[in-house]
Amino acid sequence: MLERRPLIGITTYYVQRSEINDHNRVRGIPGEDMTLSPLDYSRSVEAAGGVPVLLPVSDPETTKALVSHLDGLLLAGGEDVDPLLYKEKPEASLGKISPWRDGFEWNLAEAALEQQLPIFGICRGFQLLNVVLGGSLVQDLASENAVYSHHTCLQYPKGQYSHEVLLTKDSRINTMFEQERIWVNSFHHQGIKALGEGLMVTGRSEDGLVEAFEGTGANFLLAVQWHPETFTETKAEHLVLFQSFVTAAKDYAQQRRPLVVQ
Repeated sequence: MLERRPLIGITTYYVQRSEINDHNRVRGIPGEDMTLSPLDYSRSVEAAGGVPVLLPVSDPETTKALVSHLDGLLLAGGEDVDPLLYKEKPEASLGKISPWRDGFEWNLAEAALEQQLPIFGICRGFQLLNVVLGGSLVQDLASENAVYSHHTCLQYPKGQYSHEVLLTKDSRINTMFEQERIWVNSFHHQGIKALGEGLMVTGRSEDGLVEAFEGTGANFLLAVQWHPETFTETKAEHLVLFQSFVTAAKDYAQQRRPLVVQ
């Protein structure tokens, strides 16, 4: 008898054919659109006991069908979220947006929330989930306040700590780490302005910026601003985020169908 591992959907970058010319194309045939994903996400899900499933940008009906087959949803990092989605005009400091990915992931998140699927958001996923739930973002932290400028540490290696996060006592994430201060990396230039409905802040940087939030309900809904997937091979303490998420996905799947196959 084999235990069936839970299926974890992972969102991906959508790269249009117009973004890739014959000179810098590394894979595929000229004229093709592509979907891309850093392997750190898949490897972290696998290390935690889940089966990673990469999700390409799809139409609304396909999106619903995808969610119906998943046991958990990981909203991964990527481009800025279109500020029109939180009813603000784009500022000059706004980075690149992907309306195709925004639309797909919005539908994906709504379907996952409706089905009470365990959800884990990372960086862009943290921001998108907040916006889907009615929150808003600071379009560029350094423009908003110079004190936030250290959050965009693009000169650092992917697995390099850059600042501490203070975790809320007795929160889900505090229980995972078993401590109230953790070190994280930082590769974002946007952040939470107004928190979405049904969320509570459970982690902040020392300058007060929101770094983690959780859902107020019983279902697993957790999102972080840093990139824990870049640590899981070298700093084992961050794997606990994926382990807790995959455990929730396993419990969710067990309620829907047995996790044992012949």
